[in-house]
Amino acid sequence: MAKRKKKEEAPNQGAAMDEAAAANEEDKSKKKKAAAATPVENDTKISLNSVRGLMDKKYGKDIADVIEKPYMTFDDITKAAVVKHHTGSFLLDYVMGGGLPEGRVVHLFGAESSGESALAEYITGDYYKHADWNFVYGDAEQALDKDFALKAFGLDLKDEDRVIWSRAQMCNPLFDAVHLGVTQGNAKIVTVDSFDSILIPQMETNDWGDSLMGRRAGVIGDFLVKMIGPLARKKSTLIAISQMRDNMKAGSNPQARRWVVSGGNALKFW
Repeated sequence: MAKRKKKEEAPNQGAAMDEAAAANEEDKSKKKKAAAATPVENDTKISLNSVRGLMDKKYGKDIADVIEKPYMTFDDITKAAVVKHHTGSFLLDYVMGGGLPEGRVVHLFGAESSGESALAEYITGDYYKHADWNFVYGDAEQALDKDFALKAFGLDLKDEDRVIWSRAQMCNPLFDAVHLGVTQGNAKIVTVDSFDSILIPQMETNDWGDSLMGRRAGVIGDFLVKMIGPLARKKSTLIAISQMRDNMKAGSNPQARRWVVSGGNALKFW
């Protein structure tokens, strides 16, 4: 009897296995048909479009300001091409790859009395020829000669309708003049001459000889972060001037930089 039951169970188990296999094959075919009917989830185009849709729902689709947009369209990329203007010197244009770029920070640095301020005045004077452009010149060094600037470079600092000449040495009023000049005054070129001469609030209360290099670098870094957006939005250029100083920490290390600029790597980074 036991043998007869085993023989009867064997064909039943085989039939059950065949039915299960057929069901699996049917499920697989259904899944393939469903996959063919709908886009693949990891399809790059479909997934990126869904991401754009999510960002449009969260931030809005019709945003005129490119700086505030979460992503760039083809038209935005076409409009975002870097425009460069003639500096007045063909050699300088060649070195800078075509001229002074809009919406960027240009760092002028060199040894003491090597002509950084004169070069900034020269570029600003050439831009001054455009009657519809405004300017801000932050003279933190208190060394700008308005008569020489007019005679040598054609830059009239007494033209209050087009030029803001700030001689503030404290960082707050100087940076406010530059920031407001770009955001509210549509200044085409703003110059800070120089970052080495800027005072931060801690310098008024510290003792002589106290080191505040890290704090000054932090202030300069914050200023540049706040300026990047307005410069790009208004298509203005910031000329940042600083001097090269010997690196006291270099010592005998051959791999260390022999010179540094005020503000640490903040200006170099931006």
